[in-house]
Amino acid sequence: MSVDDIIDWPVGFGPIDAEIECCPIDVKVLANAMLSDSAAILGVNDDGVWIRSGTYRQGAHAHCPAEAFPEFECSTAGAVTVNPSYISTLRSATLSTDSERVSVSLEGDRLTLEANGFGGTVPTVIPERDGSRQQEIAEFDLRAIHDRHTAEADIDDWQFEDFLNWEADYPETEITLTPDGASITTPAGDSHWSWNESAGSRKATYCGQEFLDVFDQFYPVESTPCFTWGDDETGAMIFRRDDWTAIGYVIPVPESSSGNSRQQDESATVTRRCPECESPLDRDSSTGNWVCLSPQCGFRSITLE
Repeated sequence: MSVDDIIDWPVGFGPIDAEIECCPIDVKVLANAMLSDSAAILGVNDDGVWIRSGTYRQGAHAHCPAEAFPEFECSTAGAVTVNPSYISTLRSATLSTDSERVSVSLEGDRLTLEANGFGGTVPTVIPERDGSRQQEIAEFDLRAIHDRHTAEADIDDWQFEDFLNWEADYPETEITLTPDGASITTPAGDSHWSWNESAGSRKATYCGQEFLDVFDQFYPVESTPCFTWGDDETGAMIFRRDDWTAIGYVIPVPESSSGNSRQQDESATVTRRCPECESPLDRDSSTGNWVCLSPQCGFRSITLE
């Protein structure tokens, strides 16, 4: 399937009644598509499994069609909130058995993963339909992000991961994508990786560690993804494995974005909210930091950039 075929969120919030037999790779993608410390939603309908998650500067979207699973039965379509750490724990418990099949059951407010008698059950939550963080994630206009992309590059060398790990995992590091390659700038100097296959024009600059975090999240799915970006627009990393399509997103560094582009990024991706209490954030004009507007939080300044 193409990105255009699966980029929209098709499921309304509500309880899910589904029984799925899947393979170990399906469990890996299920867990990895839920970014750490993010708000995550899991949807199931007759077309398959859908996942979205988001933090304040990163996001993820993934889909696998129903026919790709060994067994798939969805009696009631819906979407629920799942804690990513719970899914990571179930992934470890089920994959440690080296089973060829993992059973996934969704019923009411519970999700169960089991393989060879190992696994567990974790709670799910139906989020509020208005004003919740999960509602914002479901309504992200990811299609608009892809429509603004003007360049792409195929990563055909697994050693690109080594390049990122060695060069990008430092504070104050930036990575700039151009049709020629990826350039990483650090206080100690610059390094460059040339694409073998690329097309398009324009460039975009991202925080090195944020870019690396998203790449590492999905690298176990596929070691040779495709990158797409626009002129200082939110970038996408497209990973494919078997029938899964998983996409990671990272927004550009603030100083690299034009006023118009930055405004589009923020409106198309996320409303800023406090990670402590979910109240709105406002930028302090004197410091540039984000400030929680809730008196209960003490109007604490929270640096997100």
